[in-house]
This record gives sequence, structure tokens and C-alpha cells, in this order.
Amino acid sequence: MMRPSSIANRTLHTGTQVNSQATLLKLNEKKKEFDAVAALERTSSAFLERISGLADDCDVMALAGEVHGQVSEQWPRMFHILNLFRA
Repeated sequence: MMRPSSIANRTLHTGTQVNSQATLLKLNEKKKEFDAVAALERTSSAFLERISGLADDCDVMALAGEVHGQVSEQWPRMFHILNLFRA
């Protein structure tokens, strides 16, 4: 009676291990890619918040400039009124 060969089983088992290792390597690479994209998304969101804050500050400064211009525009009239009182 002949025994079945165990070489085929060893090859299949070794091939499965290699395939499994390759799959794990690919999975690790994809996880690294996902983590990098997630970090980029978080960084982009933080950058957007900072830029939006700067835009808000610029709007406030623009309004302050308009108010400053309006106040400066009134000074000649104020001096004219003060000169009328003095005279």
C-alpha cells in the first residue's frame, strides 16, 4: 500500500502562508495610506479654520478702516464749528 505524498500539502500550506503575508503587507500599506489621508484631512480642516479666522479678522479691519475714514472726514467740520464758537 502506498502512502499519499505530503509534498503537495506542504506546497499548498507554504503558498497560503506567502499569499497571507502578501495580503497582510498590502493591508498594512493601505492602512498607512488611510492614516496619511486622515492626517491630511485633519490638517486641512485646521488650516481652513485658521484661514477663515484670518478672513474674519480682515473683515473687521476693513470695517474699522471705514469707520476711521468717516471719523477723519468729520474733523474739518469739527474745527470749523470750534472756530465759529471762538469767533
